[in-house]
Amino acid sequence: MLSGEVIILHDNAPPHVAVACQILLRQFHWEILEHPAYSSDLSPREYHIFGPLQKALKGRRFASDYEVQNAVENWLHYQHQNFFTQGTHPVVDLWDTCFK
Repeated sequence: MLSGEVIILHDNAPPHVAVACQILLRQFHWEILEHPAYSSDLSPREYHIFGPLQKALKGRRFASDYEVQNAVENWLHYQHQNFFTQGTHPVVDLWDTCFK
């Protein structure tokens, strides 16, 4: 499942920034995206889409990247059109609250 280009997103937790880990990531030539430490008001789990998606995929096993992509695309396709509208407005409000 590590086919193609790999991008690592981590939160600067001690295991992720340990010297041995950093050396290994550089040896693999993986791109590292820095991410701020956990913040409850900005946690991706709070966003409307991730909770239901996680619930839908829970316990499933995938043999390839394609299977994962296909499962997510199918899940997105079968959501009611209001699902996305209902989830977008609170995120915009949260963004406005945090960055104004």
